[in-house]
Formats: sequence, structure tokens, C-alpha cells
Amino acid sequence: MIVSDDILIHRGTYQRGFLPKFVIVNDLNNDAQLYLVVANVKDNNISVLLGNGNGTFQNQIRFSTGNEPAPIVSGDRNNDAKVDLIVANLGDQTVSVLLGNRGCTFQFQRFFNTGKDPISVLALDLNKGQISDLIVANRGKSTISILVGYGNARFENQIKFIALNSPSLLVSGVFNNDTLLDIGIISQRSSQFDILINSGNLSNFYQKVFPIAAYPNARTIYDFNNGGKLDIAVTGRKYKTMVVYLNRN
Repeated sequence: MIVSDDILIHRGTYQRGFLPKFVIVNDLNNDAQLYLVVANVKDNNISVLLGNGNGTFQNQIRFSTGNEPAPIVSGDRNNDAKVDLIVANLGDQTVSVLLGNRGCTFQFQRFFNTGKDPISVLALDLNKGQISDLIVANRGKSTISILVGYGNARFENQIKFIALNSPSLLVSGVFNNDTLLDIGIISQRSSQFDILINSGNLSNFYQKVFPIAAYPNARTIYDFNNGGKLDIAVTGRKYKTMVVYLNRN
């Protein structure tokens, strides 16, 4: 326990699986308590740690995934007011969908195919169908997979697009001031930012490519200059920089 400047910090250490790679925080059962979900790459599972409401967590509960799970996204994907989990599996070119039950447990996973080495995943409504679609960055073959949702957390076969060299990070927002969500792709290897402009036809995107900070390893989007448009901030590992790029579209 550490006390500093009248701020009390309680530090706990908790068990998880082997080689934890990714973690998210969410209220998984609508009890106003935060929970941790950790992807354990070498155990091929995720650990869920229930929150006690005081900054501590209960012992982990494990749920199976595909091979080498890493990125995780959460949200209600089948409109039953329960939080579901989507996990990208680096080792077997799939995403796992785990539907939530009551009491913070999950149903047996469903698998959907992606490209090789799915390193980043987003779940959002690309076509205003009121249903979540999946966007996956496949680092191994430098492609982007879009899996269009058709309800009850099920998805059509992937549509693939050629992407920048080894896409690694994804963002989404309205970059061109219409009402459709666009997709932003960052390549760590080529140090470029690729925007897929969404026309509503999910089999055809218009691409714009911009150079960014060398070896980008983190990003966020925001309207930094109150211009009414989304800008992007990127950290560059090579020169230890953080660069903000303003949207002039």
C-alpha cells in the first residue's frame, strides 16, 4: 500500500494465464463494478477477474479461445443486454465470439475466419444496419478483413482488402464529414496511415495514404483543434516522438 500526497493507492497482484498479451476493462454484468479480461497467448484462453468495487478483484475464471488470443473487444453484439467478447486469435486466423450469460459467464465460442496473424480488431456498425460488423487487421499477409454482421452475433464470410505493409493498429471515425464510419489503418513497418473511406458499399472503399511518425506504436483520434473534424495523434518509437496530424479534408 502506497500513500502519496493524500492519495491512497491499493496495489494487488492477481493470477492470470501464461504470457498475458492484452487486457480490457468493462462492466460485464451491469452491476456498476469494473472487471478485467486478459488474453493469455500461450494458454489459448482468457481470464476474467470480477471486480469487488474497491479496486480489488476476485480469482480468475478462464474461458477457452482459439490459438494465441490477443486483441479483445467487448460489447452487446446480439441485443440481449449482456456484454459479449470478441477475441482475435493470432495462431489460427480466426476471431472467437463469446456470448455473455448472466453472472459474468460466457457461452462456448463461435469461430469466424480472418486473414493471417489478426493483430487488431474493431466491432462497429459500418453500414448503418444497426448490427455490429467486424474489422480485422491481418499483419501476416498485409490485408484487412471485413465481416458484415447479420444479427445474433453472426457474421458473413470475410471480405478482404490489400492493406499497407503489415497493418498493426486500427482506428475508426468519420474522417470525411459524412455520416458513415471510416477505417484508419496504421502500419508500423511502413510508417503510414491508410484511411478507407466508407461509401456504404462494404466491398469497395476509397483509400488515402499519409506518411506518419517513424515506427508508430500507439494512436488516438480526437478533434484537437475544435475544427469539427477528427484528427489523429501518433507516437513514433524510433525517434521517441508524438505527432498530431490535423484533418484538412
